[in-house]
Amino acid sequence: MYAMLKASFDRCCRAGVLLFWITAASLSRGAGSAVEFDTQNDGLRVPDGFQVAVVAEVLGRARHLAVRDNGDIYVAMRESHANKCLAALRDTDGDAVADLIHYFGDYGECGSVEIHRGYLYFSNLKTVYRVPLKEGELVPSGEVEVVAKDFAANGQWHNYKVLAFDESGNVYVNVGSPSNVCQTVSRKPGSPGLAPCPQLAGRAGIWRFRADENNQRQAGDGHRYATGIRNGVALAWNPLSKALYTIPHGRDLLHDLWPGFYSSQDSAELPAEEFFRLHDGFNGGWPYAYYDQRRQQKMVSPEYGGRGDTPETSAKYGDPVYAFPGHWGPNDLIFYTGSQFPQHYFGGAFVAFVGGWNRAPYPQQGYKVMFVPFNESGDPGGDAMVFADNFAKTAEVYSPDDAQHRPTGLAQGPDGSLYISDSNTGRIWRVFYTGKSLPGGNRSSAARVEARQPAAANGPQDKAYMAHCAACHMANGSGVSRYQPALRGSALVAGPERELVELVLKGKNSDDYANSMPAFAHLDDETLARILSYIRGGFGNSAEAISADDVRGYR
Repeated sequence: MYAMLKASFDRCCRAGVLLFWITAASLSRGAGSAVEFDTQNDGLRVPDGFQVAVVAEVLGRARHLAVRDNGDIYVAMRESHANKCLAALRDTDGDAVADLIHYFGDYGECGSVEIHRGYLYFSNLKTVYRVPLKEGELVPSGEVEVVAKDFAANGQWHNYKVLAFDESGNVYVNVGSPSNVCQTVSRKPGSPGLAPCPQLAGRAGIWRFRADENNQRQAGDGHRYATGIRNGVALAWNPLSKALYTIPHGRDLLHDLWPGFYSSQDSAELPAEEFFRLHDGFNGGWPYAYYDQRRQQKMVSPEYGGRGDTPETSAKYGDPVYAFPGHWGPNDLIFYTGSQFPQHYFGGAFVAFVGGWNRAPYPQQGYKVMFVPFNESGDPGGDAMVFADNFAKTAEVYSPDDAQHRPTGLAQGPDGSLYISDSNTGRIWRVFYTGKSLPGGNRSSAARVEARQPAAANGPQDKAYMAHCAACHMANGSGVSRYQPALRGSALVAGPERELVELVLKGKNSDDYANSMPAFAHLDDETLARILSYIRGGFGNSAEAISADDVRGYR
């Protein structure tokens, strides 16, 4: 099969650039006109010979997207637009810009959207749906059917149900874990892991369902295809190797939870983002093990007896086919089967890295689209390369909020162009191969795979804050939207001393943020006083300092 498809690809590519201009003139339903590209590719850096068009500028916080064979685009929205969580876009004149944009679907937050055998499949946090796509319709008008439902509840963590389809009528659904690493006391330094981890029963894995059956329940109707997958939102079926692949988000906070075993740089670089080739019964190892790309081996998690240098030798867990640096945030994955791009892209994998939040005090990484060549056996056939970057539009990112754009979703168009979505503002890009070079040579750069220098520390308060707080609240105190609150301009930080000290000593769960505030009663009074004084007088705050006696009194 691979050889037949490859031969077909080669025949198509012999038409060279002529093929591009023929398809570019017929990209959409209308007769179309030539695409006018921005000479600076909207600020993105892509390889020589590629050009970028902006399909939509401010769609809303977009996640995954899919493109119909007539060029219509469907986008799942992380935050609903006027209570609608899906967007439908159409280019009517062939200039690669969406002229029609309609929002539909009152389903809360939608995380995934796919087109399969004449249906638009989509999901919110709890349910997988489908609706028929009728000829000529942009917004589907047919009856919406429930494909799969009653997934295990996750609270605020890892709820998006991402979808992938094989050729045998099956749909695969990611069900993320509800925690970082299944600790007895979540996010408490030194807390051991639960053994066995009860979360694996209905979460942290990939479930398989029939794509053409309705009202299937996870428990009973679903088949757990793979387990030990913390949150495999980058999920795709490879039609050439006929296998399912995922790149889950790895665990966090190695240094914060186990400072005796890991340095802050270890925590920034580890664990690897693991590119798995799955099979029925596959076990990725979460939460018991992780992959160390520096040692090129699986390691025992510290919650389960590892000490940072303890290899996992049981052979119970699958190794990745490729390992990316830690905390890049893999959010989507597709395998390229088009004929527009040069030959070496055929069969390879594009991966969208939305960017991490937990490499502090070092700069965050990710915020790019990578390409991994694959061979006929369905394994990587060479090193990964940066395909598109400069989405963040800033040299250093210390908090995700510093990034202007974050690449989140990928889709291949019927002409072989590549679509990329942005989860910050909802910008949609379309990347073409034209064979032309930009005047400014705006090419993609090499991947920065190692942690860079940490943010500057100005004194003992800053160092204590960096050691214990910056991983969550960021070096600049900005926090992370939906995950950890900002300290900058915080009424709680600047408010009554007692309330703040007791919060830090006891910790707190929040309905507004996905991550809880762990208790720091194990720190001595002087260290806590230094940290609290630092945040009350920094980040634009101007509250009075807190003394060690104050902390001791409230303790």
